[in-house]
Amino acid sequence: MTISKLQIVQQLQKLPAERVKALVLSWLLESDGNLGEFESLLHEATEDPVWTMGEISEALVFEPLTEAEMIAKSQEALKAYQENGRAIPTDQVKQWANSLVNLNA
Repeated sequence: MTISKLQIVQQLQKLPAERVKALVLSWLLESDGNLGEFESLLHEATEDPVWTMGEISEALVFEPLTEAEMIAKSQEALKAYQENGRAIPTDQVKQWANSLVNLNA
């Protein structure tokens, strides 16, 4: 697997900053530092859905967020719910999620 520097940059830009830092540290501390090993780690990182956190914008574009940003957004949503008691019914959420699947069909 040989990828160009531009491809590495493009893949790194897709990852949250915390994940990039962890990836580089892992590469530096746990390997002999060759670029092939970094490519392998990067490939694993971009294929690992556990590290892909974010939200879908109104334009239906996935926007990656750091763990701290996800926590802040969750706390904001909880606070808003506690203040006004409004929430989106589960059946509407399911309908919306199913419509996303149908967009790709």
